[in-house]
Amino acid sequence: MAINGNGFFTIRDGNGLYYTRNGAFYLDSEGYLVTAANMRVQGYTANSEGYIQPTLGDLQVAVGDISSQTTTEVVLVANIDAEADDSTTPVGSMSLDGLTETIDSVTQSADYSTSISIYDSLGAKHDLTVTFEKTGTNTWDYYVLTDAGEIADPSSIGYAEGYAFSIASGSLTFNTDGELTGFTQNNTSLVTSWNYEGASAQDVTFDFGLDTSNNPTGGGTLTQLSAESTVTSIDQDGASVGHLTSLTVRSDGTIVGLYDNGMDMNMGQVTVAVFDTTNGMERIGSGLFRAQRIPGEPAFGVAGEGGRGDIFGSNLEAANVDIEEEFINMITAQRSYQANSRVLSSTNELLRELVNLI
Repeated sequence: MAINGNGFFTIRDGNGLYYTRNGAFYLDSEGYLVTAANMRVQGYTANSEGYIQPTLGDLQVAVGDISSQTTTEVVLVANIDAEADDSTTPVGSMSLDGLTETIDSVTQSADYSTSISIYDSLGAKHDLTVTFEKTGTNTWDYYVLTDAGEIADPSSIGYAEGYAFSIASGSLTFNTDGELTGFTQNNTSLVTSWNYEGASAQDVTFDFGLDTSNNPTGGGTLTQLSAESTVTSIDQDGASVGHLTSLTVRSDGTIVGLYDNGMDMNMGQVTVAVFDTTNGMERIGSGLFRAQRIPGEPAFGVAGEGGRGDIFGSNLEAANVDIEEEFINMITAQRSYQANSRVLSSTNELLRELVNLI
């Protein structure tokens, strides 16, 4: 890391606190952020949920896996074609009970279908199919299907792989501008309890732009315009178990862990120490300083605040030495030494000859 502006990184060993501009840090076997000399970097550690704790201390990063996260919400941004045929509503007449219709047959009958992967309480991945059926002018129904072969089969009813089991359904109403004005959602669990095999019971809320009280959600957007039905984006809040793949540092010193399940989490935050004046700080070598009476006590805080510089991750502060000038000075010093050496040598020879003559 590098500080672009005022301030110092704070490090600690058994003898106390030291300050440095050298941000070449490493993770030791316990996850502590340390220098090459195994001195621990000071900062704020994050808890298991990624919230930064305000207590200053040895900065430790949790390098293990993160647990899975159950999907509770799906957010959709899409358009469904206003010119779809509403003369028949075959999906509405289907049982969708996991025993009668296949998912393929339902999607072929619907006016439009899309799919998304979600995760259960065990972190297992499942595919949901969302089908839309136009029922009249500016009115639609939707059905959310899952593969019946993946849910627990109570009393061996006969759920089979590939058959459609509806976990939710509802109605949609649009105005003459194609904007969603009405939304309902009916969860199957209110009538028939269900769960994925081995996992907890699970309901998923769908965000098309309105909640069930028809208030804007600020999330999804579903329109009905005379254009091809298409999905712009579809997202959900679940995840499988995540393995840490890399770390990155934000400008405020926050260390963020990136995981192979697509999630990221705050792991801690490096602090920046500033002094009223840096005059009188004791230089003890290896790029380290120690506070003395003149600079006074340091003020610890977040990078970019209170006159502190920003932190650049994956960078090191460049030396403020002009290499070209230092080479010139070195060559000049060497030439001066050689010239002085020759003067002394000549003087020595002259004195030797004078002694011999006497």
